[in-house]
Amino acid sequence: SPSSLYMADISITTPSSDAASEMGIREWPQQAKKGAWEEKSSDGQTLVRYVLDGKGTIDIVDNDDSSSRSGKLSPGTLVEVSGDATLS
Repeated sequence: SPSSLYMADISITTPSSDAASEMGIREWPQQAKKGAWEEKSSDGQTLVRYVLDGKGTIDIVDNDDSSSRSGKLSPGTLVEVSGDATLS
C-alpha cells in the first residue's frame, strides 16, 4: 500500500559503552523525563533518545498505519524513531 512508504522506522537498542562513546552520547543535551509523557516525531524528522538513568516502558505508535511497538527502557537504552510516530 502507498502508506507503507511512509511508515515510521523504529529502533530500540542497547549500544556497548564503547559504541555510545563513539556516538558522543554523553555530550548530548540532557533532559529529565519522569512519570508519563508523550512526544511526537514527524515525517522527515528523527528523534533519538538515550536513557541515562531509570527504568520504564515505551510505546511507539506509527501514526500512518496505527501499528505499535513497545519496549523496556533501562540505563543504556537507545531509542531512534524516524517518521510520523507518537512516543509515550
